Amino acid sequence: MRLYAQRTFTAAIASACLLCGSIATAKKPDKPGGGGDGDSSAPYRVVQLPFDGLPYAISEVGNAGTVTVAINSTEAGYGSAAFARVEANTGNVLESGFLPEPPTIDPDDGLPGNLGSSASDVNVAGSIVGHAMAYDPTSTGDLNPRRAVYWSDAGAGYACELLALPSGSADSYATAINNWSQIVGSASTGSDQMAVLWDGTTGTVADLNTQATADLGWDLRVAGDINDDGLVIGYGTLNGQFRGFLLDSLTNNIWPVPLVGPATENSAYRINACGCVVGSMWNGSGQGYGTDPDYVVGYFWDPAEPNPQVLPPTNLNTCRANALNDLGATVGASYIPTDDIFGIYSIPTLWEHDAQGGVVTTDLNTQIPDSPGYTLVWTGGINNTGWIGVEGRKRSRGRYSWHALVLIPNN
Repeated sequence: MRLYAQRTFTAAIASACLLCGSIATAKKPDKPGGGGDGDSSAPYRVVQLPFDGLPYAISEVGNAGTVTVAINSTEAGYGSAAFARVEANTGNVLESGFLPEPPTIDPDDGLPGNLGSSASDVNVAGSIVGHAMAYDPTSTGDLNPRRAVYWSDAGAGYACELLALPSGSADSYATAINNWSQIVGSASTGSDQMAVLWDGTTGTVADLNTQATADLGWDLRVAGDINDDGLVIGYGTLNGQFRGFLLDSLTNNIWPVPLVGPATENSAYRINACGCVVGSMWNGSGQGYGTDPDYVVGYFWDPAEPNPQVLPPTNLNTCRANALNDLGATVGASYIPTDDIFGIYSIPTLWEHDAQGGVVTTDLNTQIPDSPGYTLVWTGGINNTGWIGVEGRKRSRGRYSWHALVLIPNN
């Protein structure tokens, strides 16, 4: 039984994304002083979390006046999922730690242990989802089997639960959780990949390909996010073409994310409370992110409008959108080619709308204090109070150190 008020997609877009429509005049909430580095003249202050890696998702403020940050740390081996509890009024870190590993993942009764874990999303209750990776001596890298994981805050520390595998699958990962404990992600049988919904209100797991209305040529591969109204976004193929989708899990109606400009394919990564979607679109042979001359841009799509809005990079090259909040503020990265070993350089980027509905593009490195000398390299999540998760590096005595950081608005 669904715990939230049901509505159709038509009713959802009839609201015309009222929250997103207000972002031109929305003012960031006032934030008292407290934890973090930097002076109040900079737009953001920087709070360093006690991990390296990326704060991948940031919750809204919970009943206890705290914000939970889900972190992908690279401190241990293949990576470990971690969390930090931050006081909303001060920015002080109250609690942090690595999330517990699940019991040994052993689909074939022969795997000796786990390689690591990764966190993908967090809801207002502090529940976190992601995956854990098993060690298989016959496999390497991403070929090691994964299992979708749900970490619940039991009051005395996090408890870890492996999510059920869909019938016939041997590998799974979770990408997002809403406030009704509905979880989405992906699973595979080895050769076939499917978008998946785990419904915490019914205890069921479903291949979303079996729920979409009729066979319209879709092969849904990854469900990337779900909001509290049960709207799911993700990506797959439509008649053999790589496309993002929007699926109403209440009515099972499905819509492709429209293409604009020279783009021939797209994907969808995150959706907010009013149904606005962000993702990337491109043409040619793939997502080059600066090294490939193909067209690659992030987009913002309000389904009440016929087409997505292209998000301009900070540098007129390429970009991607990673996350958005309910006011429509979007974070991601702009990319420029470089001669270093990675071939690209990423600029953490914030996109907001102005009073005329245009898009204002901001390099987040220009929004933080000069001291203590962080260089921001990647963005994770953003919440409704404007907190942004970023990964940054700091040079000291000729060496770089990497840090999980949260940017908190000063006004």
